[in-house]
Amino acid sequence: MSILESVAQGLGVGINKQFQVYDQEGNHVAAAVFRLDRSGCQLLVTPKSEACIDPDTVLGGLISGNLVPKTRVLDHCPFCGGRKALVQRLRNALYQVLTDTVINMLYVLCNNYGFKAAEVHRLEKRLYDYAEIMLDTKTYGVTIWQFMASIRYELNVRCDMLKEYEKKYGRVDLGPKWGLNEITGKPRKKNEAIA
Repeated sequence: MSILESVAQGLGVGINKQFQVYDQEGNHVAAAVFRLDRSGCQLLVTPKSEACIDPDTVLGGLISGNLVPKTRVLDHCPFCGGRKALVQRLRNALYQVLTDTVINMLYVLCNNYGFKAAEVHRLEKRLYDYAEIMLDTKTYGVTIWQFMASIRYELNVRCDMLKEYEKKYGRVDLGPKWGLNEITGKPRKKNEAIA
């Protein structure tokens, strides 16, 4: 089961079935569907108005609880636990998928590639840090699309989902090639010091 399939299950929406997305005030925001085909699971979004709402924004809103699918109540329900319980169940499902993936990957790295305990623990911490960064796009300013684009740029690992996203919304901007100068805020030159 992919991460998006777990998200759909946690939200209580069906795969390949369209659902309506509302904000916390009850305003209709978009229609969405978790589409599953041979290439995998993806979230397709049709905004209600001319506002530019991309799938990443809707997915982040559904996970954080700022957006709610029509299948759930908007108010706190004494029987089901309301929106807070839904958000917690969704985070738990995502955490479980991430944990299972990391455990399997670390097992393969130890047994097949000779990684030592210190290397495995360092890699595990880094993976969870990346996951935290991608879950909190408002604080860190890094979206899943930027993360996938940087993996494509640095490691030449290509994702079909990113290709489809870039067809629809244009190439993902990764910023200046050498990063920003922390002091001036301007793009750094190739051999310029980081600080």
